[in-house]
Amino acid sequence: LLYGGVSLSFVLVLLLLNLLLSRIVLAPVRRVHDAMARAATGDLQARLPVHSRDEVGSMAESFNRMVGELEASRRQIEGYSRNLESMVEARTGELRASQASLLALKNHLATVIANVGTGVLSLGDGGRIETFNERASEILSLAPEGARGRTLEEALGGAATARIVEVVSAVRDGREAWSEAQVMCDLPQGRRTLAVAASALRGESQR
Repeated sequence: LLYGGVSLSFVLVLLLLNLLLSRIVLAPVRRVHDAMARAATGDLQARLPVHSRDEVGSMAESFNRMVGELEASRRQIEGYSRNLESMVEARTGELRASQASLLALKNHLATVIANVGTGVLSLGDGGRIETFNERASEILSLAPEGARGRTLEEALGGAATARIVEVVSAVRDGREAWSEAQVMCDLPQGRRTLAVAASALRGESQR
């Protein structure tokens, strides 16, 4: 009976120690492990209860502080991202509106130039003709498709129109900002006196 009582007491003490060890050490470690697993999957709302000031409690406080900082950083980054998306969307809308306005203005200007009663042509980079309206085609007896993309000398080549090239060249070469003259030309419809005016168009590129 004595030996049996001692053995039973020993077993009960071992069970009690095992229970205390599980509650005091293993349970907090398991909670820390579970919380770290949740945080690793992106759940930054995970927090650990702090019941003591020992190593386990210190570990819980450090974990809570770490996930709190990570959550704050994520919210800040998400805020920046939303603001950036809004700014990009607003800027894209402004650019589209500007492009639409410029296209409408370009089409309106092209319509005006095409129907104006004065011959109009413009030179781009390299001195090549970009705009050549129908009235200029009638005056110079030159089809617009045969003039666009060519230099003024190529399109109007010949002694009959050399004076026109001279008036325009003074502006095209940068020697003058404005040039005009009365030019006598021998055209297919006969000798004509033309009032020629040339001006530099200043914008994104000088023409």
